[in-house]
This record gives sequence, structure tokens and C-alpha cells, in this order.
Amino acid sequence: MQLLKGSRRARLLQRALATLYLALGSLILTSVCVGVGAAVGLSANFIVFTVLASVAFLFYASTLLIRESHIALSAVNAEMDYVRRLADSSLT
Repeated sequence: MQLLKGSRRARLLQRALATLYLALGSLILTSVCVGVGAAVGLSANFIVFTVLASVAFLFYASTLLIRESHIALSAVNAEMDYVRRLADSSLT
């Protein structure tokens, strides 16, 4: 059971990290587009799109991290219950 939770957590963390890198890249692209747009008159629609994509990536990454923290909490609770059962059985 712990191995299953650990592998789920690892996959979620990998996806969250990749999504955070995408968000960071999108924010950098937005900055570049603002600079280039000011110089050559780039359409504001593309800049707005990159901002919205960045926000969407950040939101998705945060939901992945929330899911991962729930899995981590359930794993810790399961371990605590196991230790309590061992302690209770050794006392009786």
C-alpha cells in the first residue's frame, strides 16, 4: 500500500514540476512579448493569451500539489495507525 501511494505521489510531483516549468516559461515568454510588442507593435491578443496560459498552468500545478499533499497525509496517518496498533498489542 505504501509503495502504491509513494509511486502516485512521485507521478503527481513529476507532473506538478513539469507544469510549473511550463508556467515559468510562459511567464518569461510573456515578458519577452511585452518587450517585443512595445518595440514592433505586437498584437495584445497574443500577450493576453500567454498570460492566461501561465495562470492556467499555475492553477493546474497547484491542484496537483494539493492532491499530492492529501496522499502524503493519508500515508502518514496510515503509518501512525500501524505504529499505534503495534504499541497497543505490545502493551497487552
